Amino acid sequence: MELETRPIWSPDGKWLAFSSDRNGNYDVFAIPISGGEPRQLTYSGGNEVATDWSPDGKWITFTGQRDTPFTGIFILDVRTLDFKKVTEDYQGLSQPYFTPDGKSILSQRFGYPWIRPRYQGSSAAQIILTDIATGQRKTIVKNDNQKLWPLPAPDGEGF
Repeated sequence: MELETRPIWSPDGKWLAFSSDRNGNYDVFAIPISGGEPRQLTYSGGNEVATDWSPDGKWITFTGQRDTPFTGIFILDVRTLDFKKVTEDYQGLSQPYFTPDGKSILSQRFGYPWIRPRYQGSSAAQIILTDIATGQRKTIVKNDNQKLWPLPAPDGEGF
């Protein structure tokens, strides 16, 4: 039984990207809204979960593991299918979203799952901002309060 998850609309509204386990593990796919067959965008033995389109519609960000046991954040060129690892972490990174200017990615580092949203302690999720060009990371929120599913504010000034 196939499971398709995490649908995300392209900025122009013409494509829907999603992750599917139709080949045994999660890969990223896209399908035109006008109909047709889904196009497979990633090919890996590990799970890759799509999370966001860049504001210009040229890139999709996804999480996955490539060449290391650590979960990383990648960006995928939707035309050429070339991808770039933006950053990775031994604690695991998730929920990456492009900032409105498309130059950085806001994401969650570590943390307990959603079933413990009010967790307080040293394992609370952190919010980080990563510059796509340099891979430099800046911790935005690191305290003992769980922070889950960060989304950049439309004005780019907060989340």
